[in-house]
Amino acid sequence: MRQLQGLDASFVALEQRNAPMHIGSIMTYDPATAQDGFVRFKDILGFIEARLPFSKTMRQRLVPLDYPYWVAARDRYGRGTL
Repeated sequence: MRQLQGLDASFVALEQRNAPMHIGSIMTYDPATAQDGFVRFKDILGFIEARLPFSKTMRQRLVPLDYPYWVAARDRYGRGTL
């Protein structure tokens, strides 16, 4: 487990339904290299699934453990610092 860097955490925090902050990708498959000259969706899923063990990024998910927050500091006698 590792904590997100500041910029990455900002993108996650700012994402909303009407303002997506994530990145997508487009994969192009050449039918000429496919069996029977046709690319099937199940073949694409199989292609990706076969490579999952080699991609750390594709095997991660966010865990909402905590958000940073400020609390009032207390001295050793339980009083505020000001």
